[in-house]
Amino acid sequence: MRFTALRLFKLAKGYSLAIVLFVAGAIVFGLGALIGSRFNGQPQPHFGLDIARAILTLGSGLILGGAVKVMLDGLQAAQKERQDEHELRERLLAELRDVHDRAENARLMIAAQRSAEAYNEQMRALIGCQVVLLKIKRTLDLRPGSTREVDRDGVCLASMIGYLRALQDEYGQNYCELADCQRYDEALTHRRLSALIEANSSFDPGTVAARHYAWGLMRDRKMFPVLDDLSKCGEQYTEKFRRQLECLAAQLLKPPSRQRGDQCVSRQSDDQFENQTSEVARQVRQAIQPGDSKQSNVSAS
Repeated sequence: MRFTALRLFKLAKGYSLAIVLFVAGAIVFGLGALIGSRFNGQPQPHFGLDIARAILTLGSGLILGGAVKVMLDGLQAAQKERQDEHELRERLLAELRDVHDRAENARLMIAAQRSAEAYNEQMRALIGCQVVLLKIKRTLDLRPGSTREVDRDGVCLASMIGYLRALQDEYGQNYCELADCQRYDEALTHRRLSALIEANSSFDPGTVAARHYAWGLMRDRKMFPVLDDLSKCGEQYTEKFRRQLECLAAQLLKPPSRQRGDQCVSRQSDDQFENQTSEVARQVRQAIQPGDSKQSNVSAS
């Protein structure tokens, strides 16, 4: 009851001028009809009847003006709603493009730089992508009227976030060991260069080349299977992330339905979405490396 009264109040506020015109027109029209009935039957022409006709014409004009105002307000409201929907979809598409670009940049930069620092930096960017995708989900949940059919079951977003979550879990489990290995590489290289300086020997890149045990560890598919899939643009990255992003973008590019109906569309709760995301992450890990993950031993000389 309270919600209905609130909606009626907002509706009346939006059409306040039209309501005023309607009420004023009805009052003037009624006054003209009253005056006309008072002088009805008088010989023509009669001043009172002329006044009544003029008042009736004025009242009819006010009522007609109110009707026109309602039509114009309705058209403007519909146009503004379409514009808001278009701007919302464009903003969500821009955020999706940014997520895609950041993921591709991370995929290429990790393989190009071949270091724990690059891995750490790009994983931070990918975790940021999860935040953006969760923001998109929240926007879709809060705006069911304009985007109620976009990823209603959360399949696309859960799949994308689930793949990034698998990368994040792998990063959290193995990065400390990788960073230690990177520090060992740097210390070993520094030691060899120091020995070269003390011996006052000429520099030969072939004999003092830096060791890349950390990069070898990162390429170990038993320890970093999801990272390997990402770097090689593997099946899971393509299926769980790229195609789902393209599917979500296609839904946003599709013109919204003009059928109104019930605006309160049931969407997933946060707990349901979190469970779905965790399940996707588990499936990604299992598909890439079935069974128990075995840590490989990296020997250093």
